[in-house]
Parts: sequence; structure tokens; C-alpha cells
Amino acid sequence: MLHGWYDPRDVDATAAGRYPFYRVFNITTWQDKPAANPWAERLVSHVIENVERIDPICAIIPSARLR
Repeated sequence: MLHGWYDPRDVDATAAGRYPFYRVFNITTWQDKPAANPWAERLVSHVIENVERIDPICAIIPSARLR
């Protein structure tokens, strides 16, 4: 914490709801027709396979931790 403000890189503060600015992205896929979408499956696979390449400034906090 700096001068009463939380550092935006502090994922613990963000997960605990103490840092007020963050953006939530959700990716959902379905396997059953007609909602199944092979492009969505490819996107999810790509993100999972390349998660370590994401710039650390863009921290990823699992949704289970935000609840």
C-alpha cells in the first residue's frame, strides 16, 4: 500500500476487493449443440496454452478467488 492507496499490481488487494479498478473477462463454452462453437473452444485452448506469455502487468486472478 502506498500513501493509503493500493498498488494496482497487488493481486491480493484486488482479489480481496480493496483495489477498486479492475476488469473482469469471462470466457464460456458449451459442448452441446446448437450452442457449441469450435472457434470458442480454440480461443479457450489458445489462452490456456499461452497463459505464461501474458504480460505480468495483466494479472490473472481465478474467479474462484474473487468470490
